[in-house]
Parts: sequence; structure tokens; C-alpha cells
Amino acid sequence: MTSYERGWDIFMTKPGACDTMRCRVCGEKMEVERDVFGPTSYAESLGKMRQRLDPTYRVGHLHDAFICKNSGQTWHSQALELRKEQAATHSTRLTAMLEEEIRQILTTRRPTTASHADVDSQTLPGPTGNGAPHGLL
Repeated sequence: MTSYERGWDIFMTKPGACDTMRCRVCGEKMEVERDVFGPTSYAESLGKMRQRLDPTYRVGHLHDAFICKNSGQTWHSQALELRKEQAATHSTRLTAMLEEEIRQILTTRRPTTASHADVDSQTLPGPTGNGAPHGLL
């Protein structure tokens, strides 16, 4: 299941308020669904519980939903987290460093971090003469 971050890679607008939108994470043109009826906030979505009990109760309102097609991809998720970090920092140096890494991710469409499962044992130094693995100790 893809998780979206409102205000970053998903936007809800009044019907017809915007023709196009670009993702704040990757800059790509977002896909749009027009005249969607439903909740646009957490509070509204809680009303769905009432709807289950009373099917005549309608939750939500008409809106247009703009969604980035890249959401949920590993590289996009990392770029999103870096963009959020960039927005939170008060350091111009950190902002520049984060922007450099974000550009690399967006250019290659690959995350810059690897999970531990991706580490190839050949990239680590071999065992030492004292029996410690990979040159530790």
C-alpha cells in the first residue's frame, strides 16, 4: 500500500481549481482524478465508521485529487524524507547538502542508501590474522 504525504505528493483541491500540479518531491506532473467524492482529512475519514452503521450517511465532499505516480517507490520515499528534513533545518549548509543528495536521487531514480541485505561481503575487508572477522578488533 502506497503512503502519501499531503502537501508533498498528494493534494486535494476544490473541483476545477487547478489544471495541473507538480509533485513537491520529484517535480513531475501529477495525475489527477476530478470530482472525487469522499473525505479529504483524517477527521472526515473517521466519519466512515458512522457510515458503516448508517449507509445513508454520506462522508466527504467533491474534490480533485492530484497524486504523484512515483509515490511509494523507494527513491521517491527517500527524496520525500530528505525534502522534509530540508524544510525543517535552519542551516543553509545542511540545506545545500540535502539538495545535492536529492538531485542525485532524482537524476538516477535510485536511493542513495542500501539496506543491510544489499551489502555484498566482497566489499568488506577480509578476516585478519587474529581471527577477528572483517578486520575488526
